[in-house]
Amino acid sequence: MAKKRSLYPDYMDKVFMAGFIVFEAALAAALLYPAPIGQKIDFVAQYQPRPEWYFLWIYRLLRYFPGGLAVIGAVVIPVGFGLLIFFIPCIGRGGNGHVKASIIGAGILAAVIALTLVAVFTV
Repeated sequence: MAKKRSLYPDYMDKVFMAGFIVFEAALAAALLYPAPIGQKIDFVAQYQPRPEWYFLWIYRLLRYFPGGLAVIGAVVIPVGFGLLIFFIPCIGRGGNGHVKASIIGAGILAAVIALTLVAVFTV
């Protein structure tokens, strides 16, 4: 009767060797065919860093809270918005809960859209 072989320890060396070969092949391909860098950098042009569109509202909040108050615009307000959205099911209970939850959700959405639009159309 043949002995039953399991993955560990009987085949583990083969698994490691296959992983090593795949890693080496990926490394060789990356070194032989490097990715193109893209646009060349113009070091004399004025640089205006802008985040992606989904972070523009936080970028605008940072303008309203400069210096040491940046923690409020970068952490406190976004976390507050997230907590309000997280607790909407709890707020939505009761008689007028649906109305309160709808007002809170619409207010957060309107604030994020307004801040994003202000950041897009201002310099």
